[in-house]
Amino acid sequence: MKTLNEILESDSLEVVQDEQFLRVPCEITTIEEGEKIANKLFQVMTKRNDGYGLAANQIGIQKQVCAINVKKPYYFINPRIVDAEGDIYYYESCLSFPRQSVRTKRYATLVIECDNYEGQLYFDVSYLPKDERSMDNIDVIEIVAVQHELSHLQGKTMFDYEYKPKPIQIVEKYGRNDKITITNGTDTRIIKYKNYSQYDMQGYYILEQ
Repeated sequence: MKTLNEILESDSLEVVQDEQFLRVPCEITTIEEGEKIANKLFQVMTKRNDGYGLAANQIGIQKQVCAINVKKPYYFINPRIVDAEGDIYYYESCLSFPRQSVRTKRYATLVIECDNYEGQLYFDVSYLPKDERSMDNIDVIEIVAVQHELSHLQGKTMFDYEYKPKPIQIVEKYGRNDKITITNGTDTRIIKYKNYSQYDMQGYYILEQ
């Protein structure tokens, strides 16, 4: 493994794809060291030109520094989430897992603090109706990118935020052989519930008993 100085001085760096390495939570760093790491992250991002963000551990440095560049460039040294709420569903990809993507669930409102900014930083797409929180909205891209990189610093990947909707379970009110009364508004019939599906397609509905 290269030393920090070797990585900072290198002109050619490959993005880390070793998941075991990426699963190690990053360590707190100093402002001075963080500034140097952030500068290197932006160098790599500019050279590659194929991603919205990069975390220090993705270039082999297990320190709490990450950078993004969506609406404008940001870098965060020792970032901390102080508030988060709401939902965004997004298909994420990652430079450390090429040719893979996953549908994730992230926050729609995010407030963070970090050592290189005074006060708090706000990212918010809660103003958008849920059906308009699309993958091509620049504010959505930014808030997801921020969370993606912050996750890396905690030793997590996009796969930890995969959204797996639970199937809706319908509780049947009737047994298969129970008799029910159905109608289409003009014709009324009494049938067994197990035969209802063929009538349902013809516009019949169940009259509650």
